[in-house]
Amino acid sequence: MQSSEPACPACGSVYSELAESVWESGPKDRDSNVAPPVPRAAATNLGRFYGWGIFWLVVTVVVTLILRNHAAARVESVFEVTLLGVMAGMYQIVRLFTGMPKPTVDQDAALAEWHVAHAEWERTRLCLQCGTTFVPPNVGS
Repeated sequence: MQSSEPACPACGSVYSELAESVWESGPKDRDSNVAPPVPRAAATNLGRFYGWGIFWLVVTVVVTLILRNHAAARVESVFEVTLLGVMAGMYQIVRLFTGMPKPTVDQDAALAEWHVAHAEWERTRLCLQCGTTFVPPNVGS
């Protein structure tokens, strides 16, 4: 009867364990060969997002102050301009604190690469006999 466990390509042993199980078993058994993949650093739009957000917040404040000075003859106009300025400024502040920049093409590519590497890591096994890590071939492919 043939074992359902994949054989180690280095020593032929059928005694192996998933790298994920070894990694999660704790620091005493952790081996750097079985560490999960880490996404690579990618270029972001973070600086542009916050830079433009702060720029438009400053523009809103400046325009509100200028319009208030021009509307100083009528009290109700000053109130309306101030109210609109405050609402526009609050919108910018909320957008800055709750918004997120769109991911770049580089970030999307890095995430796709990580998904492929993580899927392979989930299939990686550690031979308990000789310590070799290997990815068994797909049976159904």
